[in-house]
Amino acid sequence: MSFWGNASGEKAEIVEDIKPIPAKTLCKCMFEAVVYAEGKSEYGTNDHVKGTLVVIDGEYKNRKIFVKLHINDEKQEKAELHRDALMRLFLLTKTPVPESKPSDGELMQLTMKPITVRTEVWEMNDKKGNWVSAYYPADYTGKVEEKKTGTDTPAFNNPDDEIPF
Repeated sequence: MSFWGNASGEKAEIVEDIKPIPAKTLCKCMFEAVVYAEGKSEYGTNDHVKGTLVVIDGEYKNRKIFVKLHINDEKQEKAELHRDALMRLFLLTKTPVPESKPSDGELMQLTMKPITVRTEVWEMNDKKGNWVSAYYPADYTGKVEEKKTGTDTPAFNNPDDEIPF
């Protein structure tokens, strides 16, 4: 077996074009890394939180999704939306919520805890990739369970219970 071969002795195959996970796909994931990045990003926004999600189950197992939350963006509405998403991640993973700007140590507590995400697809300069449009509990399947309340009226489900990006 050569250094670049696999167990069967064949040369390892290089995959040039990995297609993004289809839009609106629910994936069970875990963060493998989350850090606070200070200063300007390549797109001109200020401090942000960067994370790497790894799909842990299903058809897209072991795929990675890169997350960037622009929590101090110049656009106040965008910054608030992204801070809300970060708060949701702390709550979903049952991680203590920091009093102020999270440290890398506090952010690392988000890792290795399963959550479910809904993916979307971005396209720019002939490249495609995924972004996360919503975060859900790990056991979320997308199906709404109707609770029997003694009447034929289904339990109220808040349509604003997700954080879109």
